[in-house]
Amino acid sequence: MPFDHLDPLETSVPDDFTIQERETVVGETQANVTFRVTTRGHRPLGNRGELSGIAKLDPVEAQQHLEQARDRAMEDAMTRLGQIATEINETLNTDNALTEDQRRQLEQRRNWILGKVNSGNRTIVRMDLPALGPHATEEVFQRAVTMHGQVVTLTQNQNINATLGIQGTEEGGTAMLTRAVGTSKLDQLLGTNVISEERFGVDEQGRPIGISVRVDGFGVIGKLSGNREYELDIDYSRHEVQKGLYDLEVIDYITGQIDRHPGNIFIDPETGEVRGIDNDLCFPSLSREEMLEGLGEAQGKPVFNKPLFMHEDTARKIEELTPESLRETLSSLKYPEGQGRGKLTPGEIEGAVTRLNELKEHVQDLRRTNHVVTEFTKATHNEAIQHQKDSYARQNGNALKEASRSLDTLDDARMIESTNKTSYIGSIYCEQLRTNFAIEEGARVRLNPEGVRTETQSTGKSTRSEEHLEFARLEKERRPELRATEKEPMQDAFDRADERLARMERRLERLEHPNLWDRFKAIWHGGVEGAKRAFEGKRQDALEQIHGLNRVLEQNVNLGLQNESGGRWERAQENVQNRRLQEQQGNNVGLNQSQKVDVNLGEDVDGRLLLNPEKLGMVDTTPHKPGFVLKDSSEISIDDGENVELNKQSSVRDLMKSRDGGDKEPKVKNELEIDDDTVRSQVGVKKTDTTTQKGQSFRTQ
Repeated sequence: MPFDHLDPLETSVPDDFTIQERETVVGETQANVTFRVTTRGHRPLGNRGELSGIAKLDPVEAQQHLEQARDRAMEDAMTRLGQIATEINETLNTDNALTEDQRRQLEQRRNWILGKVNSGNRTIVRMDLPALGPHATEEVFQRAVTMHGQVVTLTQNQNINATLGIQGTEEGGTAMLTRAVGTSKLDQLLGTNVISEERFGVDEQGRPIGISVRVDGFGVIGKLSGNREYELDIDYSRHEVQKGLYDLEVIDYITGQIDRHPGNIFIDPETGEVRGIDNDLCFPSLSREEMLEGLGEAQGKPVFNKPLFMHEDTARKIEELTPESLRETLSSLKYPEGQGRGKLTPGEIEGAVTRLNELKEHVQDLRRTNHVVTEFTKATHNEAIQHQKDSYARQNGNALKEASRSLDTLDDARMIESTNKTSYIGSIYCEQLRTNFAIEEGARVRLNPEGVRTETQSTGKSTRSEEHLEFARLEKERRPELRATEKEPMQDAFDRADERLARMERRLERLEHPNLWDRFKAIWHGGVEGAKRAFEGKRQDALEQIHGLNRVLEQNVNLGLQNESGGRWERAQENVQNRRLQEQQGNNVGLNQSQKVDVNLGEDVDGRLLLNPEKLGMVDTTPHKPGFVLKDSSEISIDDGENVELNKQSSVRDLMKSRDGGDKEPKVKNELEIDDDTVRSQVGVKKTDTTTQKGQSFRTQ
């Protein structure tokens, strides 16, 4: 279905998507209630034309939803228990072949069931299942036990969140959906593009939901059928992968993310693009130190230290990002109108600002040690792994077993999970070591990308609207041209700011190895260290000035692109429609008479053929592009998007005469009279196969 709308709404509404609760595997517990969301076909879910995603409820609604589902499951279980008690009574009264032992067991089971049904505690838990004997495996009881576990898990998670400083307020709630959206907005603000697109929505009951747009790629680890897992076997030393992982560390440090692990790090094997999903456990009110101390079961998930490396582009973006921009972005977020909740607290926002400032200082440390790089290599990858090994050795150097003192000799997989992680590369390396143990137990397999595609029956690609992909391609082509045009009147300001930055960086470089003259000049600043601080401050001023200029430039470019978007969207739709037509003909366009495609041109109404381009869904409405064969050797073109009504015997001559106006001589009298070259030059007329039957062939130029 062709898409009518270019952009998704800021808040997705029920008219734009369908929502379906994800099936819970018996025995599986989830941290939240999740749903599958799919566009209805006229507006995308994501900014890049994505058509599907995952939705979550706010914990308040999630708790209510689960409790209601649990209560329904328990009622079904109680009904089934009553039926079983009746069946047991019938067996006891009619089966004379029962032994005394069998009779006693049945009576015990019946009495237990009646006690459960008639008691005030109408809840089935896992420890109750043995009392049900052969009935324990029935789906109704397994479902009841699973739903009870879901409610317990969600309650426990809320308690864990509170200990980590994610408490919210009585008025605003915990704002869990806002935390995910805030992470996505920060990612967009920095331009790192390593977070799944997160947006607000409202379901048909008017409840706020958070929609996580589906990303490309596979998790570093993931689930398979048969209670197994896979580990994605790719080259993690690849530049794109390393850069994405370190950029993800940057975002997670600022947000205070505590639940990042290889299972919610997705990587596209084709492009190396990294995306973090499941982004709501972040923006704590506690300091980073307090948060890390209270991790409990989450120990071993987050990276304990700041990034070991950083790409030059990312380092510049951190240096340029102002605390005011971050505050403004985060403070503007809240649940959709009418909810009156969902805002981050001032303390949570200031916590993110504090961590941003810490990263700004850290960038300077990385620059001094040459760990701000323009290219990630095998050497940077190996250094990160060695750093992880050294950290483990420090943490476990006093282990009783000598083999447990080093990751290289470790023989206990349980120690890997809880060890402090020093980077996401180190975290993935630890997961690879765990895989070695899990393979021996038959619980995990190591698969290359094609193996994961086969086992998961997934392409690893988010389904996107063709129109949006084409629009993005056209916009990508246009952006550099527009940027150059918009930058021209600002060039002098950019040149002055760049020169000031370069001057400060040269002075700082000289102060790393000052000569006598440098030391003498530094006296005005209280010495070399004072001079460094002074020039670093001026360098930061220059960076922020460049950031300001770039923001103005990007705003102007985006405004220009927005003003052109209507025409670009029409062009994208035309290109996609033309491509579809070409594909329908086996990519053979023009005059190949042997290529035909069966299509339904319209309906026979009172002896007249009603052609409806909109109904066809693949008709290019640009003037004189598509043609239709109405009868032997007669073809027409449709020059607008309205219904075209013609008699079945209408000829090309009739159509051309009508289109050209009144009694004017038509451009083409008879298409069989012209040769191929002439056909190519005529507007809207293609040569047709004289054997083609009416209403069955569809051609394009």
